[in-house]
Amino acid sequence: LGFMAAAFTGIGNAIIKDVFPKDKVKKAIASIEVAMAIAPTVAPIIGSHLLYWFDWKAIFIFLTAYSVVLFCCVLLYMPETHHADLRQAEKESVFRVYKRLLSSPEFLAYILTLGLLFGVFFGYLDVSPFIFQDHLHVTARVFGWLFFIATLSYALATFLVSQLIQKFGAERLVFYGLLLVVLASASLLLLSYIYAHEVVAIVLPTIALMFGLGLLLPSTKVGAMTVFRKNSGSSASLMKFFQSGLCVVVLILVSHMHARMHVYPIFLSLLVSL
Repeated sequence: LGFMAAAFTGIGNAIIKDVFPKDKVKKAIASIEVAMAIAPTVAPIIGSHLLYWFDWKAIFIFLTAYSVVLFCCVLLYMPETHHADLRQAEKESVFRVYKRLLSSPEFLAYILTLGLLFGVFFGYLDVSPFIFQDHLHVTARVFGWLFFIATLSYALATFLVSQLIQKFGAERLVFYGLLLVVLASASLLLLSYIYAHEVVAIVLPTIALMFGLGLLLPSTKVGAMTVFRKNSGSSASLMKFFQSGLCVVVLILVSHMHARMHVYPIFLSLLVSL
């Protein structure tokens, strides 16, 4: 399953470059991020209903059926986008392409920012149930609504990026998003010390943090994918490698601090990863 997901995420971004004209690529990548942002909001709802009506096996049956439908759609309605003439023209070794990509300060800045912030995003998803339910003693039902509000903030920000990316460009949106994320993370750390048991003191900066991440993640992807337009496949693969690899590093850090220390250093680890 991991190999399948890795292939899809790398190839999917390259297909966008093949299908859409040059002036529409940025908006297309950002628009897909809207769907990616909606998934964490909708998936828990579907999963909880499947568990309520059936048992845990129903989730895998649903995933299998959904995958079959997607496979049929791709097979019937999605032709080859990287044509033979383009493949013949690309004689350069993939390792040389990677070397050129990694020699670009602009490309490195985008993928490193993407990887670390992706780790912040999943770090919050990983520890938020323990923070709200174990430390703040919030019920599962209330936590579900708080989680929904935070992910909705992220989804709204990704939609905003899809509308503004053509006008403002990736670099400016990355700057504004990073500024918001740093301020929100610092506020989250400070308020978690001052108001240790106040849910609102954690929720409000968290909403701002998720909104900032919603601005940043799609913008960094757009930026990374448009630095070297002729090497979209290699750019997408390398981008996803750093995104997943750095995310794992941040998650290990967050999980280690959560297992061994008080809840507040979790916020500090998220801030340090920036």
